[in-house]
Amino acid sequence: MDELRNLGFQRRRSGAVEGTLRAGYELNENVIESASQHNYFTGSRESAKCYARRSDPQNPTLVRTIGLPNNFNLELDPDSRDENGEIFKYNVRTKSSIPSKFVVGSKHSAPKNDAQVFKAEMREAGHKVSLEQAGQLLREVQTDSDEDF
Repeated sequence: MDELRNLGFQRRRSGAVEGTLRAGYELNENVIESASQHNYFTGSRESAKCYARRSDPQNPTLVRTIGLPNNFNLELDPDSRDENGEIFKYNVRTKSSIPSKFVVGSKHSAPKNDAQVFKAEMREAGHKVSLEQAGQLLREVQTDSDEDF
């Protein structure tokens, strides 16, 4: 977790696909190829938990991000479908790497560059807050991964 918070996401890192394959499940080759080229995000807490459990069943963790719609070219994940076969509207992906400033730190950590991103988001929404206030607000609503499961 600290590595993600400090360095951000790089493409082609191991994750849910590798965890699923280690668990003995078969995946469509197109899904595997696509996963090696994208970072994935979801607004669904349950979907996020499923991805985390597939990636590491013994120690599942979630990482929260901010500022993604404004700073990255996101597209709906065509490999993620609902029970009717429709593309799930809450799962998106990008080919971009995600710098650490977009990864929200632990609730108990001091705000870092994530507070600058949140301050800018607040400004765009018409709210003027200091960097310290942005960091405090961000930490107040944050939960840590150990509370997710």
